Amino acid sequence: MTNTHQISPAQLYSIFFVSRILVTLTYIPALNEIALSSDLLVQSFLYPLGMLVSALPLYALYQARPDWDIFDCAYRISPVLSRILAVLYALFFLFVELLSVTRFDLFATSRLFPDSDFTIFLLIIILISCAAAGFGLEAIGRLSGLVVLLVCITLGFVVAVLLPRFEPLNFTPLFYDGVMPTFRGAATFLAGTAETAALAVIAPRVRGKLEKGYVKWTLWLTLAMALLFFCAISVLGVFFQTQFFPFHSLAVLAEFSVLQRLDAFHTGVWILCLFVKLAFFTLLTVTCLRRAFGRRFKKAWIAGCILVLGAAAVFISGDYERFAAIARPQFMMIVFVVFVILIPLCLLPPVRRQAKLEKEAAAL
Repeated sequence: MTNTHQISPAQLYSIFFVSRILVTLTYIPALNEIALSSDLLVQSFLYPLGMLVSALPLYALYQARPDWDIFDCAYRISPVLSRILAVLYALFFLFVELLSVTRFDLFATSRLFPDSDFTIFLLIIILISCAAAGFGLEAIGRLSGLVVLLVCITLGFVVAVLLPRFEPLNFTPLFYDGVMPTFRGAATFLAGTAETAALAVIAPRVRGKLEKGYVKWTLWLTLAMALLFFCAISVLGVFFQTQFFPFHSLAVLAEFSVLQRLDAFHTGVWILCLFVKLAFFTLLTVTCLRRAFGRRFKKAWIAGCILVLGAAAVFISGDYERFAAIARPQFMMIVFVVFVILIPLCLLPPVRRQAKLEKEAAAL
């Protein structure tokens, strides 16, 4: 991959933070492993361990050839394999977009506009967000920095306002139902992190080392998730698991001086998060498709993403059963393992062998 249009690690991990925190903000308890309130906090703190372990194959590839993306690695084995992987990763990234937009649609149709048709607004969000991918990685990175700031401000308001309502008795004993629900829940959190797979494609376009940034991103994300769960459980107690979107319920309860309710501000920030995520993953999808079929027709690929994503989102729109069918934790975990762990792990031996041969040839 040619290292053009580079961004800094801080910008990349700002995009990652915004993209992943959206999954937590639109958390649906019914889709995840049923765990008692205190166990959710343990799941949050198990999350960084899973993140660090799962990234080891990608880290090893990056160490062997930091200037190659995963398709360059596959190309050394077979050009056909490289194209196949490019198509598979494009489909994976498009699937992540579909999950994100339909999850938000479910939130909007159930909590914001239960009596209105959200289809037109949904299509507008898809159109604008995907089209923004055409502005490039740098523009998305700059916007994500602003969105990170807005996320921190709004979450800080909620924590400060709800602090007097914290109730320690809302926390349950740890591991009351055993440890397995907690581990399965942590795996579900991990499976929702498609951003790790994005490193396989985007790493060569980042100027600077990625390792420290990855650890910092994981730790900051863990802290934000733990804080969100701690606040929600402290205030909502057992009602946390009964809410469709508990973090929106938490925002509804928050009042701040003349602002009255903060849920409207939170919803606006969530839309910005969705905008960044769709733009970024559309860019990844188009990057993969151009690697598979040639670097022309960038705008045509973006238009294709808009059409496919729009049609699929309208089909699923407002239907919880259809959404649940594509968002099953077991399926998500399988997809995560394949694209984040197995594929890089299979490519690692030949890449290391190639790097070793090049090093020996350079020493002669």
